[in-house]
Amino acid sequence: MRYISDDNKVFNSEQECLNHEKSLAVERERKEKLLSEKNKRRDEVKKLGNDFVKLHKKFVDDYGEEIAFESDLESLASWYSTFPFLFRTGRLV
Repeated sequence: MRYISDDNKVFNSEQECLNHEKSLAVERERKEKLLSEKNKRRDEVKKLGNDFVKLHKKFVDDYGEEIAFESDLESLASWYSTFPFLFRTGRLV
């Protein structure tokens, strides 16, 4: 007798088929967890970026000067200064 798994692979024994389906379930769960973690981290980064843009804009508006950064944040600030229309909503586009 042949056994067909959920992904249409054919096995000679029920146990082989069950083992394969179990490994598929484990892999599917691992991928879902990674995707969830990725989405959560992306949302955190976007929030921090949006907060940064708002704080930087407020600083520039209040004090009329730019802030010199010693990291990659400098490029974000310069993008804001160079292309303010991209940040009209106070959020990164």
